[in-house]
Amino acid sequence: MYEKHKMLTLIVLLFFIVLAVWGIAFLFIKISLYPRSFVYLGVYILLVGIVLVLVVRGKESFHEYGFRWPRSLMNMVLGAFLASVYVIITVFIPGSLRNFEVLPANPFDVYMNITIIFVAVFAEEIIFRGYILRNLIKMHGFFTAILLSSAMYSLTYAIYRLPLALLLEMQGQLESASSFFMAGIFLGTLFYKTRTLMYCIVVHLFIRIFQFLTPLHAITSGYERLLFEIIAYATLTYLVLITVLTRKDGG
Repeated sequence: MYEKHKMLTLIVLLFFIVLAVWGIAFLFIKISLYPRSFVYLGVYILLVGIVLVLVVRGKESFHEYGFRWPRSLMNMVLGAFLASVYVIITVFIPGSLRNFEVLPANPFDVYMNITIIFVAVFAEEIIFRGYILRNLIKMHGFFTAILLSSAMYSLTYAIYRLPLALLLEMQGQLESASSFFMAGIFLGTLFYKTRTLMYCIVVHLFIRIFQFLTPLHAITSGYERLLFEIIAYATLTYLVLITVLTRKDGG
């Protein structure tokens, strides 16, 4: 148990230290969005490599960390359905109450965003759900683990956006961090119920692709957007709890 605490502490500390260092450096080195994003992805890739090394050194099975295929493709359809519910609650409902806006998309931006989204989603699920959440559950139980892992997930985005918060305004960054905390609750619950990362990756990909690659957006204030995000993730978590049967480790 001591070794597990030690490994988990090391990876979390490394993650926050590296992000904090480059985030603070950004205050003095003016770099554009894409270089910043690729540095961010580089940190994720490094941490995924460390996670894989820790699993191998601990002589544990990758199967236990969620590296397994779903039992049924129907559950993949459920993942697409969950993402659709998110889109309806966060885009179409507020848009119908207020209005919609269509933002033009640059083909280069679309290509770059696809690359960033795919790498980030796979890395985030492996690190936060596959490794951190799983070990926290073994140490502290599900409820404490889901809160801690979601807080870590949210804080990574707070650190990533630290330069923006300092240079622009703090309110939007706090709203974003709150949204990612709720996303961590939902994705963590999905992983806990299914014991596979594939569902989390599929749903996460669908949500991020719609968020960043579609031109249609609802016109809302920051607080309204956060409210609909909270409602959406709470609804998705409830749907997971009532529709997904918990998968046994040996299943």
